[in-house]
Amino acid sequence: MAEVTVVGDGIVDIISRGDADGTRHAGGSALNVATGLTILGRTTGLIYQSGADEPGEWLVEYLEQSGVRPIRLLDDRGTGTAHAYFRTADGEPTYSFNEALLNREYVFDSTASQAIRQAKAVVVSGFPLDHEQSVDAYLQELDRSDGLGVIDPNPRPAILNDVEKYRIGFERVARGSRIVKLSDEDLITLYGDDQLVAALVDSGIVVVVTHGRRGASVHLPGQPPLHAPARELAQPMVDTLGAGDATLAALIAGVLDSASLTDRTIWEYSLARAMEIAAWTCRSAGGTLQLPKNELSEPHLERKS
Repeated sequence: MAEVTVVGDGIVDIISRGDADGTRHAGGSALNVATGLTILGRTTGLIYQSGADEPGEWLVEYLEQSGVRPIRLLDDRGTGTAHAYFRTADGEPTYSFNEALLNREYVFDSTASQAIRQAKAVVVSGFPLDHEQSVDAYLQELDRSDGLGVIDPNPRPAILNDVEKYRIGFERVARGSRIVKLSDEDLITLYGDDQLVAALVDSGIVVVVTHGRRGASVHLPGQPPLHAPARELAQPMVDTLGAGDATLAALIAGVLDSASLTDRTIWEYSLARAMEIAAWTCRSAGGTLQLPKNELSEPHLERKS
Protein backbone atom coordinates (compact mmCIF):
# COMPACT_ATOMS: atom_id res chain seq x y z
CA MET A 1 0.00 0.00 0.00
CA ALA A 2 1.32 3.44 -0.90
CA GLU A 3 1.32 6.13 1.78
CA VAL A 4 0.26 8.75 -0.77
CA THR A 5 -1.86 8.37 -3.89
CA VAL A 6 -1.60 11.21 -6.40
CA VAL A 7 -4.30 11.68 -9.04
CA GLY A 8 -3.86 13.69 -12.24
CA ASP A 9 -1.59 14.36 -15.18
CA GLY A 10 1.28 12.05 -16.03
CA ILE A 11 2.41 13.33 -19.41
CA VAL A 12 5.38 13.81 -21.70
CA ASP A 13 6.99 17.26 -21.64
CA ILE A 14 8.93 18.36 -24.70
CA ILE A 15 11.21 21.25 -23.73
CA SER A 16 12.67 23.52 -26.42
CA ARG A 17 15.11 26.35 -25.77
CA GLY A 18 15.55 28.97 -28.46
CA ASP A 19 15.72 27.22 -31.82
CA ALA A 20 17.11 23.94 -30.46
CA ASP A 21 15.24 20.67 -30.89
CA GLY A 22 13.13 19.67 -27.91
CA THR A 23 14.20 17.18 -25.26
CA ARG A 24 11.77 14.72 -23.68
CA HIS A 25 10.99 14.68 -19.97
CA ALA A 26 8.37 12.95 -17.85
CA GLY A 27 6.04 15.68 -16.64
CA GLY A 28 2.64 16.80 -15.48
CA SER A 29 1.98 18.35 -12.10
CA ALA A 30 0.68 15.12 -10.56
CA LEU A 31 3.66 13.14 -11.81
CA ASN A 32 6.03 15.79 -10.46
CA VAL A 33 4.39 15.62 -7.03
CA ALA A 34 4.46 11.81 -7.03
CA THR A 35 8.13 11.52 -7.98
CA GLY A 36 8.97 14.32 -5.55
CA LEU A 37 7.31 12.50 -2.66
CA THR A 38 9.23 9.35 -3.57
CA ILE A 39 12.53 11.24 -3.59
CA LEU A 40 11.58 12.48 -0.12
CA GLY A 41 11.13 8.92 1.08
CA ARG A 42 7.35 8.48 0.84
CA THR A 43 5.86 5.44 -0.88
CA THR A 44 3.68 6.85 -3.64
CA GLY A 45 1.31 5.75 -6.38
CA LEU A 46 0.18 7.81 -9.37
CA ILE A 47 -3.26 7.45 -10.97
CA TYR A 48 -3.00 8.98 -14.45
CA GLN A 49 -4.11 8.56 -18.04
CA SER A 50 -1.93 7.58 -20.98
CA GLY A 51 -2.11 5.66 -24.21
CA ALA A 52 -0.78 2.18 -24.90
CA ASP A 53 1.73 3.85 -27.23
CA GLU A 54 5.50 4.34 -27.12
CA PRO A 55 5.33 7.53 -24.99
CA GLY A 56 2.91 5.79 -22.64
CA GLU A 57 5.19 2.79 -22.19
CA TRP A 58 8.13 5.14 -21.66
CA LEU A 59 6.20 6.85 -18.84
CA VAL A 60 5.46 3.50 -17.17
CA GLU A 61 9.15 2.61 -17.26
CA TYR A 62 10.12 6.04 -15.94
CA LEU A 63 7.71 5.81 -13.02
CA GLU A 64 8.78 2.29 -12.09
CA GLN A 65 12.46 3.26 -12.19
CA SER A 66 11.65 6.29 -10.03
CA GLY A 67 10.00 4.15 -7.38
CA VAL A 68 6.46 5.41 -8.10
CA ARG A 69 3.71 2.83 -8.54
CA PRO A 70 2.06 3.58 -11.91
CA ILE A 71 -1.73 3.13 -11.91
CA ARG A 72 -2.53 3.79 -15.56
CA LEU A 73 -5.99 4.48 -16.93
CA LEU A 74 -5.70 3.73 -20.65
CA ASP A 75 -6.74 6.45 -23.09
CA ASP A 76 -7.47 5.47 -26.70
CA ARG A 77 -6.43 8.95 -27.86
CA GLY A 78 -2.84 8.37 -26.77
CA THR A 79 -0.53 9.93 -24.20
CA GLY A 80 -0.86 13.57 -23.17
CA THR A 81 1.94 15.83 -24.39
CA ALA A 82 2.90 19.39 -23.44
CA HIS A 83 5.49 21.29 -25.48
CA ALA A 84 7.23 24.04 -23.49
CA TYR A 85 9.03 26.72 -25.50
CA PHE A 86 11.63 28.85 -23.72
CA ARG A 87 12.16 31.81 -26.04
CA THR A 88 13.91 34.07 -23.52
CA ALA A 89 16.28 33.63 -20.60
CA ASP A 90 13.78 34.53 -17.86
CA GLY A 91 12.77 30.94 -17.17
CA GLU A 92 9.10 31.34 -18.18
CA PRO A 93 7.84 29.07 -21.01
CA THR A 94 4.90 29.17 -23.39
CA TYR A 95 3.03 25.93 -24.01
CA SER A 96 1.17 23.89 -26.59
CA PHE A 97 -0.79 20.71 -25.83
CA ASN A 98 -2.07 17.70 -27.75
CA GLU A 99 -5.70 16.55 -27.92
CA ALA A 100 -5.31 13.79 -25.33
CA LEU A 101 -4.28 16.39 -22.75
CA LEU A 102 -6.80 19.03 -23.80
CA ASN A 103 -9.83 16.73 -23.42
CA ARG A 104 -9.21 14.59 -20.35
CA GLU A 105 -11.87 12.39 -18.72
CA TYR A 106 -11.38 10.12 -15.72
CA VAL A 107 -13.14 6.82 -14.98
CA PHE A 108 -11.57 4.99 -12.03
CA ASP A 109 -11.10 1.22 -12.16
CA SER A 110 -10.90 -1.09 -9.15
CA THR A 111 -7.11 -0.74 -8.84
CA ALA A 112 -7.33 3.04 -8.75
CA SER A 113 -10.24 2.93 -6.32
CA GLN A 114 -8.33 0.71 -3.91
CA ALA A 115 -5.25 2.94 -4.09
CA ILE A 116 -7.34 5.97 -3.09
CA ARG A 117 -9.12 4.16 -0.25
CA GLN A 118 -5.95 2.80 1.32
CA ALA A 119 -3.70 5.89 1.17
CA LYS A 120 -2.82 8.11 4.15
CA ALA A 121 -3.10 11.10 1.80
CA VAL A 122 -4.80 11.59 -1.57
CA VAL A 123 -3.48 14.46 -3.70
CA VAL A 124 -5.22 15.70 -6.82
CA SER A 125 -3.36 17.99 -9.24
CA GLY A 126 -3.51 18.55 -12.97
CA PHE A 127 -7.03 17.12 -13.00
CA PRO A 128 -9.88 18.13 -15.38
CA LEU A 129 -11.93 20.01 -12.79
CA ASP A 130 -14.10 21.45 -15.56
CA HIS A 131 -15.31 17.94 -16.51
CA GLU A 132 -18.25 17.29 -14.20
CA GLN A 133 -18.32 13.51 -14.60
CA SER A 134 -14.62 13.23 -13.75
CA VAL A 135 -15.13 15.37 -10.64
CA ASP A 136 -18.13 13.24 -9.63
CA ALA A 137 -16.06 10.07 -10.06
CA TYR A 138 -13.17 11.43 -8.01
CA LEU A 139 -15.40 12.64 -5.18
CA GLN A 140 -17.11 9.25 -4.99
CA GLU A 141 -13.71 7.65 -4.46
CA LEU A 142 -12.55 10.32 -2.00
CA ASP A 143 -15.71 9.85 0.07
CA ARG A 144 -14.67 6.22 0.65
CA SER A 145 -11.23 7.25 1.87
CA ASP A 146 -10.08 8.26 5.34
CA GLY A 147 -6.91 9.76 3.89
CA LEU A 148 -5.84 13.39 4.03
CA GLY A 149 -7.36 15.13 1.00
CA VAL A 150 -5.12 17.63 -0.80
CA ILE A 151 -5.87 19.63 -3.94
CA ASP A 152 -3.81 21.85 -6.22
CA PRO A 153 -6.20 23.11 -8.94
CA ASN A 154 -3.26 24.12 -11.16
CA PRO A 155 -5.46 25.84 -13.78
CA ARG A 156 -3.50 26.29 -17.00
CA PRO A 157 -5.30 28.86 -19.16
CA ALA A 158 -4.26 27.15 -22.40
CA ILE A 159 -6.20 23.97 -21.48
CA LEU A 160 -9.10 25.50 -19.55
CA ASN A 161 -12.20 24.56 -21.51
CA ASP A 162 -14.58 26.43 -19.19
CA VAL A 163 -13.32 28.66 -16.36
CA GLU A 164 -16.67 28.74 -14.55
CA LYS A 165 -16.99 24.95 -14.60
CA TYR A 166 -13.37 24.62 -13.48
CA ARG A 167 -14.03 26.95 -10.57
CA ILE A 168 -17.11 24.97 -9.53
CA GLY A 169 -15.24 21.67 -9.78
CA PHE A 170 -12.34 23.03 -7.75
CA GLU A 171 -14.64 24.28 -5.00
CA ARG A 172 -16.41 20.92 -4.81
CA VAL A 173 -13.14 19.05 -4.38
CA ALA A 174 -11.75 21.69 -1.99
CA ARG A 175 -14.74 21.19 0.34
CA GLY A 176 -13.75 17.53 0.69
CA SER A 177 -10.07 18.31 1.27
CA ARG A 178 -7.98 19.34 4.28
CA ILE A 179 -5.20 21.15 2.40
CA VAL A 180 -5.54 23.44 -0.63
CA LYS A 181 -2.48 24.65 -2.51
CA LEU A 182 -2.80 27.67 -4.83
CA SER A 183 -0.49 30.08 -6.57
CA ASP A 184 -1.03 33.81 -7.02
CA GLU A 185 -1.64 33.10 -10.70
CA ASP A 186 -4.22 30.40 -9.89
CA LEU A 187 -6.22 32.86 -7.81
CA ILE A 188 -6.17 35.49 -10.54
CA THR A 189 -7.08 32.94 -13.24
CA LEU A 190 -10.03 31.52 -11.31
CA TYR A 191 -11.23 34.46 -9.21
CA GLY A 192 -9.48 37.68 -10.22
CA ASP A 193 -8.30 38.27 -6.61
CA ASP A 194 -7.23 36.43 -3.44
CA GLN A 195 -10.45 36.72 -1.45
CA LEU A 196 -11.05 32.97 -1.65
CA VAL A 197 -8.16 32.25 0.73
CA ALA A 198 -9.92 33.72 3.77
CA ALA A 199 -13.13 31.85 2.99
CA LEU A 200 -11.32 28.51 2.74
CA VAL A 201 -9.39 29.11 5.97
CA ASP A 202 -12.60 30.12 7.78
CA SER A 203 -14.09 26.76 6.77
CA GLY A 204 -11.22 24.92 8.50
CA ILE A 205 -9.00 24.23 5.48
CA VAL A 206 -5.22 24.79 5.51
CA VAL A 207 -4.32 26.93 2.50
CA VAL A 208 -0.84 27.14 0.96
CA VAL A 209 -0.22 30.01 -1.47
CA THR A 210 2.94 30.23 -3.56
CA HIS A 211 4.08 33.69 -4.61
CA GLY A 212 6.78 32.93 -7.18
CA ARG A 213 9.96 34.88 -6.46
CA ARG A 214 8.36 36.17 -3.22
CA GLY A 215 8.20 32.75 -1.60
CA ALA A 216 5.12 31.09 -0.13
CA SER A 217 2.66 31.39 2.74
CA VAL A 218 0.62 28.95 4.82
CA HIS A 219 -2.74 30.00 6.24
CA LEU A 220 -3.78 27.92 9.25
CA PRO A 221 -7.31 28.17 10.65
CA GLY A 222 -7.42 30.47 13.68
CA GLN A 223 -3.78 31.54 13.40
CA PRO A 224 -1.79 34.33 11.72
CA PRO A 225 -0.35 33.34 8.32
CA LEU A 226 3.15 31.94 8.04
CA HIS A 227 5.46 33.23 5.31
CA ALA A 228 8.82 32.03 3.99
CA PRO A 229 10.81 33.94 1.35
CA ALA A 230 12.10 32.25 -1.77
CA ARG A 231 15.56 30.81 -1.19
CA GLU A 232 18.38 32.67 -2.94
CA LEU A 233 21.15 30.51 -4.38
CA ALA A 234 24.43 31.33 -6.08
CA GLN A 235 23.68 28.82 -8.84
CA PRO A 236 21.87 30.22 -11.91
CA MET A 237 18.20 29.43 -12.44
CA VAL A 238 17.54 27.01 -15.32
CA ASP A 239 13.74 27.08 -15.41
CA THR A 240 10.73 27.28 -13.08
CA LEU A 241 9.13 23.99 -14.17
CA GLY A 242 7.98 21.97 -11.17
CA ALA A 243 8.76 24.58 -8.51
CA GLY A 244 5.18 24.63 -7.19
CA ASP A 245 4.96 20.84 -7.40
CA ALA A 246 8.21 20.47 -5.46
CA THR A 247 6.83 22.86 -2.83
CA LEU A 248 3.66 20.80 -2.46
CA ALA A 249 5.53 17.49 -2.29
CA ALA A 250 7.88 18.82 0.40
CA LEU A 251 5.00 20.15 2.47
CA ILE A 252 3.02 16.91 2.28
CA ALA A 253 6.10 14.90 3.21
CA GLY A 254 6.70 17.26 6.13
CA VAL A 255 3.23 17.17 7.67
CA LEU A 256 1.97 13.70 6.73
CA ASP A 257 2.82 12.12 10.07
CA SER A 258 1.82 15.12 12.18
CA ALA A 259 -0.71 14.43 14.92
CA SER A 260 -2.24 17.85 14.28
CA LEU A 261 -2.63 19.47 10.86
CA THR A 262 -2.50 22.90 12.48
CA ASP A 263 0.80 22.41 14.34
CA ARG A 264 2.51 25.71 13.59
CA THR A 265 6.02 24.50 14.40
CA ILE A 266 5.82 21.64 11.90
CA TRP A 267 4.50 23.96 9.20
CA GLU A 268 7.24 26.53 9.84
CA TYR A 269 9.95 23.92 9.38
CA SER A 270 8.23 22.26 6.40
CA LEU A 271 7.66 25.57 4.62
CA ALA A 272 11.28 26.68 5.00
CA ARG A 273 12.49 23.32 3.69
CA ALA A 274 10.01 23.46 0.81
CA MET A 275 11.42 26.83 -0.28
CA GLU A 276 14.94 25.42 -0.32
CA ILE A 277 13.86 22.38 -2.31
CA ALA A 278 11.91 24.55 -4.78
CA ALA A 279 14.98 26.74 -5.31
CA TRP A 280 17.15 23.74 -6.13
CA THR A 281 14.45 22.36 -8.43
CA CYS A 282 14.65 25.59 -10.42
CA ARG A 283 18.39 24.96 -10.91
CA SER A 284 17.71 21.80 -12.93
CA ALA A 285 15.96 21.31 -16.28
CA GLY A 286 12.48 19.80 -16.10
CA GLY A 287 10.06 19.43 -13.22
CA THR A 288 11.71 16.69 -11.12
CA LEU A 289 12.21 17.68 -7.48
CA GLN A 290 15.84 18.28 -6.56
CA LEU A 291 17.24 17.99 -3.06
CA PRO A 292 19.72 20.60 -1.82
CA LYS A 293 23.18 19.62 -3.02
CA ASN A 294 24.63 19.59 0.49
CA GLU A 295 22.22 16.86 1.63
CA LEU A 296 22.85 13.15 1.62
CA SER A 297 20.75 11.19 -0.86
CA GLU A 298 17.34 10.21 0.41
CA PRO A 299 15.53 7.07 -0.78
CA HIS A 300 15.27 6.84 -4.59
CA LEU A 301 17.34 9.99 -5.22
CA GLU A 302 19.91 7.92 -7.09
CA ARG A 303 17.22 7.07 -9.64
CA LYS A 304 16.85 10.67 -10.73
CA SER A 305 19.11 12.48 -13.14
